[in-house]
Amino acid sequence: MYARLALHEGTYRKYHPELNLQGTANRFLELAKNQANEVMASGKFSLTPVYGDLFTSQDLNPNKEVILNTIYDVAKQTGSDINSVVSANYEQSPSRDLVQEYLMADGSRFTSIPNYQQKQYVDEFKNRDPRMYVAFMAPGFIRLPATTPLVALLSAGFTGYYQKKGYQNSVDPNVRGGPTFRNCDMQKCCLLMQKPAQSWVTSPRQTLTSP
Repeated sequence: MYARLALHEGTYRKYHPELNLQGTANRFLELAKNQANEVMASGKFSLTPVYGDLFTSQDLNPNKEVILNTIYDVAKQTGSDINSVVSANYEQSPSRDLVQEYLMADGSRFTSIPNYQQKQYVDEFKNRDPRMYVAFMAPGFIRLPATTPLVALLSAGFTGYYQKKGYQNSVDPNVRGGPTFRNCDMQKCCLLMQKPAQSWVTSPRQTLTSP
């Protein structure tokens, strides 16, 4: 978390010259690089081999990708009840733009396919990045306690796409959405921060555009 905050602060100062703080940006970028290196060098964390486990496991304590985990205890009435939010029978539902942003299985862009905008719902899910099937309920998904594939209800979900990431497909009343405060992406962030922070310190851009 320290590294993420330092990286944000450093890049914000560097790319906002109107603040007159560019001269202090490198101090934060160096801090981000050093903190990220410290996490990586500790050897305590590694990327999980099964991406979907980050969003469906009831116990993330053994997961080596998780740096900070919030433990829910039904007996203490703590939990997120995320199923009622992401089930698409609520106003929240993924946009088609988001669905189209996911790559194909071979790494190419879905949006590079000729007439991709005319593809039908089922065809949109064919041969896509495996992470897409973690994020969305693809055609054929059976949502318990049903025994037949889920059919989208446009009257409830608005877009026809159902979020699967974080959804607990269970009829067990003790399952209450699983961990919603996951900092496992901090490990990925640490992996990514080392190189960007180093490059910003040693090779700053000549032309900057404020975001």
